[in-house]
Amino acid sequence: MAHNKMHICFSTILGNTNNENETKNQITAYNNFFSGLYSSSIPISIHFTGSFLQLLQTKSQAFDNIAKILLKKKQIELIGGGYFSPVFPFLNSVNIVGQIELYTATLRKLFSIRTKIAYLPFSAWIPSLVSSLKKTATIEHCLIDRRLFQANNLEVHTPVYLEDAGKLIHAIPFLEKNEITESPEEFYNYLVSECAQLKEDSILVIFVPHTNLSKLLQTEQDDSWFDKLVQLINKNENMHMSTILKSIKSINSKTRGFIESNVIQNNQLQNASTKRLICQNPYAYKLYQKLMYTSLLINQIRGDKQKKTTALHYLWKAQNADIFLNVAFAPARHRSSIFEFYKTLLLAEKTTRTSSTFFPSLVPYDFSLQGINDYISQTKNINAYVHVPSGVIFEYDFLPANKNYCVSPFSESGLFIDRVLYNEAELSNLYHDETDYKNKQVQYQLSECFSTKKILILKSDSPEKDISVRKQFSFNGDSISVQYILKNEVQKTTSGCFVCELDIAVGKSGNQIPCLTVFTNSEKRERPIENTVYTELDWVQINDAEGKTKLTITMNEKINLSVVPVLSNEHNIIAVQLYFYWNFSLNPKGEVEKLLTMVAERSISKR
Repeated sequence: MAHNKMHICFSTILGNTNNENETKNQITAYNNFFSGLYSSSIPISIHFTGSFLQLLQTKSQAFDNIAKILLKKKQIELIGGGYFSPVFPFLNSVNIVGQIELYTATLRKLFSIRTKIAYLPFSAWIPSLVSSLKKTATIEHCLIDRRLFQANNLEVHTPVYLEDAGKLIHAIPFLEKNEITESPEEFYNYLVSECAQLKEDSILVIFVPHTNLSKLLQTEQDDSWFDKLVQLINKNENMHMSTILKSIKSINSKTRGFIESNVIQNNQLQNASTKRLICQNPYAYKLYQKLMYTSLLINQIRGDKQKKTTALHYLWKAQNADIFLNVAFAPARHRSSIFEFYKTLLLAEKTTRTSSTFFPSLVPYDFSLQGINDYISQTKNINAYVHVPSGVIFEYDFLPANKNYCVSPFSESGLFIDRVLYNEAELSNLYHDETDYKNKQVQYQLSECFSTKKILILKSDSPEKDISVRKQFSFNGDSISVQYILKNEVQKTTSGCFVCELDIAVGKSGNQIPCLTVFTNSEKRERPIENTVYTELDWVQINDAEGKTKLTITMNEKINLSVVPVLSNEHNIIAVQLYFYWNFSLNPKGEVEKLLTMVAERSISKR
């Protein structure tokens, strides 16, 4: 009587899934892994990330030849995917095909092989992926976390055919284990329990970190952990260890199935689509908006294939799944990754520009994807995106530094956030009662836009308030001027305080830390960024060591400034909140005018 066989396939991932460069410690870990694998006969299926492939192309490593020998022996098998570990579900077919073809071309260059299996980061799945994956002409199978199989009432040991628009892809379930701590005997008993209810030949793909596999490959006295496990498996005619593709070829299952859109996040099945998760998180959605806008710019490139290829390479790098499903949900802990994301997309944007086609502009565009137009100012060195209802510059890119200075670890941030306060108690609670303070924010509507003059005029949209505000942005080269005209709309004298908040991302570079230069009370002073109040201020300069940039804010009359540093968990300064404020007392129909101008320039390195 024939027995149904379980094909057991150990798998792992080599390289950073977040596109960060490999460290010396990681390279040492790779050496240990390949050395242990070379000394054994254990079959392993491996996914090389883009960062690992980059390492193989740029530096000669001790494990290079070992990998080629193991491939030739067919002891290891390579799993493909997207080069930059992308969020597949919200990419269009062109980008999906491009990422996979870049990965495939790199594998052919390094190892002269192709792979028919695709790894999907976070098992982020959407049914229409079937058609896009099939357009690659190489991918026939994809790996999906078995929890997605369970959620759709599918057998977790049986591959299924998924269909979309008449195209089929073979989906293979896998189990992810963060660590194997059991003894070989205990793990074997677990495998026996997995095999107990088999009705046909099946597969058990187990993803384990390579560092854990290295320990299991180490020889203790005569045998390693894997040696002992293999001895037990070889005694069981229902079990067989192999690689994934080799196993699939011997399984005759023709099961059809359907898997709803889903994703694994924080090692949990979300029972929601990737797009839904991202849209519901303000920070993640902000990154998504930037990605979509940059994609639009790249699609407009005509007649220069090399330029478009370069820009697409930057775009693909920013499509990384870890950015959207991990980093964006904890931005304070992943600040460097957020800045690298914006840097990559700004490099892509600069690639799209040419001296003959780019001109300074101020144009309406629904950047925020909210159904209303934002206003985008672009000059040679500055991008400034204005959200009309709030009157806030929510993105301020200084292109020579490839940095967005509006990136903060909180979603509600930007430049020129305005509030009208009517008593000193409200001013004293400026930074403590966030909800109440947010309710004091001035809301605007569009008054006029003069595109040729680069002038945008907003007016407050609450006429029932005592004070109305007219706000005029003037964009000129590397400077932005903001004029405020406050008017008393009631038939009595009205007093209060007007506050203009600027949230600016700063950081250190080596031993250099960000600092301030202030000119107040006829004295220029270099000051650290700390909780301070300055009165009678003429101008202030933010010296950002990280971006090697100086941001200078001047005003037409002396005003007050409260400085609040934003610290990381390591107590490093990662942003500064500047609260410019001035008191007013206006007679009926009386007005007062203030002008703030911000200029960006590169810092001069001190030698």
